[in-house]
Amino acid sequence: MTVSWPPQAMTNSTDKKPAGWLINLIFHIMVLIIILLARDPQQLPEHTALQKLLWMPSNKPYLATGAAIGPFKAFLPKRATVSIVTDDLENSAKQRELWYGAQNFLAPLLITKEEDEALMIVYCSNDAIAEEKMKNAGYRWFKHLADGKGVAIKNL
Repeated sequence: MTVSWPPQAMTNSTDKKPAGWLINLIFHIMVLIIILLARDPQQLPEHTALQKLLWMPSNKPYLATGAAIGPFKAFLPKRATVSIVTDDLENSAKQRELWYGAQNFLAPLLITKEEDEALMIVYCSNDAIAEEKMKNAGYRWFKHLADGKGVAIKNL
């Protein structure tokens, strides 16, 4: 038995795929056309707060949205669902930004506006509003952090 090198399967035979080079050429021409005709990528608008910090001399640090909720993190479980209560500006852009930022900052903790969870983040402008909202929802202070801000626990 004689063994020839290279094996028949590895040889470049032209009788199996005579148009292989033509398909390769057409493919590369199509890719070149797509690249040449592609539009320029859209430019994203600059983040105005960051742009101000970069162009104006200031010693104020850039705070990410939701960073105001940072002190609450130490008093909340790592993974759970908690309620959040704020002032009566339920549909304002500022409140939505706070809710979305808090959810982003505290992830994987899930934040809901429903007042039926065991813990609640209280983020009101003063203690009077916070106490009234906690009383109506059946909560009491667990950790009072600042004026109108803290973590509340559900009354049993």
